[in-house]
Amino acid sequence: MVIIICSLFLIFLAGFFSLHVFKIKTIEITGNKEINSEEIKSILNYQNIFLATENRIRNDLLKKIPLISELEVKRNLIERKIEISLKEKEDFAIVCRTEKIKNKEVEIDQTKNCFYLDNKGIIFKEAPQTSGSLIILIKDYSNRDYKIGEKIFEEKIINFISETKEFLLSEIKLQVLDFDILSFPPDDMKAITSEGWYILFNLQKNAADQLSALKAVLDEKVKEGRKNLQYIDLRIENRVYYK
Repeated sequence: MVIIICSLFLIFLAGFFSLHVFKIKTIEITGNKEINSEEIKSILNYQNIFLATENRIRNDLLKKIPLISELEVKRNLIERKIEISLKEKEDFAIVCRTEKIKNKEVEIDQTKNCFYLDNKGIIFKEAPQTSGSLIILIKDYSNRDYKIGEKIFEEKIINFISETKEFLLSEIKLQVLDFDILSFPPDDMKAITSEGWYILFNLQKNAADQLSALKAVLDEKVKEGRKNLQYIDLRIENRVYYK
């Protein structure tokens, strides 16, 4: 008897919520530039205004569209309308999975694939192979695989790279062609400069201390200028090695 009552109740609920009067009438989307509105609407395929809760909409969209950075959802039950206001992620860098291969006894870089990276360390779409771009280029030599929507770097690594780029440009008038991550978990980083030499950093230590040491050694010791430099190694605390 209980089973029959429960079954009838479920049938009643299914019929009740399938009534036309409860179907979503309008979905308004604002703030999207690259994300197609039809893609968003196709995800919201539950139709019924009562089943389309704000939390459910938010969770579904953030899970299925990594390009979304911020999302606000409002429901109007009387008008059967859903309003979605979103902000898309902005590019912080392009990260490329890279490996060293030998070509006639010379090591060269081979790029596997590239992705756009946001300022939280999350990759959110595929990117073209690039060089000399205004956007930061990160080469990852760790041989790991990752997929769109995955957080591949902690924010402290992102902040380290951002701080380094800004300091080198503003304080030393030096551009970086690319930042090379040499291992995973990230430990050492090589910054390839536009002048042909490179800088080695320890990502587990304070960026500001290493950058101050870099400026000091350039100001005080590299008196003949930077054109003859091969590298500067800042990885050892209270020591700077250069050649």
